[in-house]
Amino acid sequence: VITDLIQEELPEIPKSVWTDGKTLLVDKLLRAFQTFWKNDSDSFPKQIKDFAAIRLDEATHVFILMAFLQRAINGGADIFRESSEGRGAVDIRLTYNNHSYLIEVKLATKINLTKAYDQVIRYLDSRGEKEGWLVIFDRDDPKSWDEKIYERVQEINGYTIRVFGC
Repeated sequence: VITDLIQEELPEIPKSVWTDGKTLLVDKLLRAFQTFWKNDSDSFPKQIKDFAAIRLDEATHVFILMAFLQRAINGGADIFRESSEGRGAVDIRLTYNNHSYLIEVKLATKINLTKAYDQVIRYLDSRGEKEGWLVIFDRDDPKSWDEKIYERVQEINGYTIRVFGC
């Protein structure tokens, strides 16, 4: 319900972008999101003050990504907004064919990469997973999109964290 208004404005995403029939293709979904974000991010507020009395920051970006993912997979998988307040939990959990896909969202202005990686690894470990995703939103106007949009893979102690810049 929280993301319904955002979802209505988002494009349809073909099933071939998000699944091969056995697994979720999270990297492809996040690349599609990067394209959407590059083209349409100006329609979303950049600062907390732009939300008037609503006190949202990182959560706003979680909801935007979550709305995109919900629209893309449209009932073909389950999406959960993790209750992360005070627990250090990952922000979004997707499930498909009894497998969890964990996505953490951070803002570039507030990120400590070491802590973010540790947070993702703790949550991966608690779910028995070895691969997770970290999406970093950079709303810094002077930066070019070539600087903001990137994809990296970080291997740490047997865990794989796929980092997507937006």
